[in-house]
Amino acid sequence: MGKSLVPKQTSLRKCDPLSRIIETGLLALAVPAIFLLGVETRSLRAAQVVVSFSTAPPNAFLDPAYYHSAGLTLGDSHYVTSTLQGSPALVVSQNAMTTLPITGDFSTGVTALSVEIAPFFQGAAVYHLVAFDVDSLPILDHSIRIVQDENDPLSGPFGYVKLGLGPLKRLATSFQLTSSFERGYGQLTAIDYGIRTISFTPVPEPMSASIALAAVAMLILHPRNSLK
Repeated sequence: MGKSLVPKQTSLRKCDPLSRIIETGLLALAVPAIFLLGVETRSLRAAQVVVSFSTAPPNAFLDPAYYHSAGLTLGDSHYVTSTLQGSPALVVSQNAMTTLPITGDFSTGVTALSVEIAPFFQGAAVYHLVAFDVDSLPILDHSIRIVQDENDPLSGPFGYVKLGLGPLKRLATSFQLTSSFERGYGQLTAIDYGIRTISFTPVPEPMSASIALAAVAMLILHPRNSLK
């Protein structure tokens, strides 16, 4: 006779009460064990966040909390212009003769950050980026000299220049960008500047990380009921 095409009936494996107690106990030990093995919250990196000021209302002062949903709160009196070297950019005021800093706070700690800088006028200036920890102590800083001058044979290309920090040895919760004037034309005693983007890499919130680790442990220690 030919083989039947009707599959045999199967039944779900039942889990006895003792097994459930054992699995629950193992799960309770697994999550702290994962942390003790070195899987810290800071190592669970989220994707990089890029804040572009092309998405902000142009030619107007920016609400400091405008990008709060992205994890960034900016300082007061920041202005968005649509005219800085062909791109919208954040500047520290509407007055093009200021050298006040550009500042911001992150909703959660970040492991790296960078900005794209461009000057308003031809000349030379040094730009200085600093990252601070939760106690407002500097973690890391870096400077870059930007020369954009059509009469200087050593001039760099016109446009935006990237200045970045990271990886950071501690989580940063704020930053500050300043400039130091070197030379310009006419009566200039400062070169105003702006930033086109701010990019940063946040870490997950502790609660989110704990939930994720607990879910992984549950999948490992409590697999789905299998067929006999």
